[in-house]
Amino acid sequence: MARKRVEREVLDAWVRSAQAGDRESFSLLVGAVGPILMRYFGIQGASPEQAEESVQETLVRLYTNLAEYACRSDFRTYALGVARNVHLESLRHRPGGAHSLQESDSSTESDALGDMVQEERKGEVREALARLAPRMREVLQLRFVEKLTCAEIAEILDTTVAAVSPLIYRAKRSLREDLHARDDA
Repeated sequence: MARKRVEREVLDAWVRSAQAGDRESFSLLVGAVGPILMRYFGIQGASPEQAEESVQETLVRLYTNLAEYACRSDFRTYALGVARNVHLESLRHRPGGAHSLQESDSSTESDALGDMVQEERKGEVREALARLAPRMREVLQLRFVEKLTCAEIAEILDTTVAAVSPLIYRAKRSLREDLHARDDA
């Protein structure tokens, strides 16, 4: 199922209305960024329950600080930055650190053997992602799942655009090397 992306101008209009006190506009913002936030926390390794709690915390912070948001960047980018802060805080307060990565839904393919191979490969990729440094895992998600630009990623990670491309390259190389090492073993 294709995701429908809300245009930035529409998001900015909803933000301005929500800043003026329109709760329906904030609900529309929640509808636009909620699924993005769920994916973010899921890829960071949160269980569905942990992801839901983290999304709620992110939404509370977005609502509480909405007056401070000046529409200089895409609201999705801003929301992911807040989500990143929530995630990093949860890591600092959780004994043992990061979330454990959860299994994804099973494939709907009719070929049982193909399904097993596909699920096994997904599991291998999930495990390889879990072995990546958190910043590498995060940059891959922002670039390839959320389809953000290097400039947007730089804003979220509080770094320069010039630092993002090499980080993406190193993350992809590390993931590829890990998967090849597992294949050769």
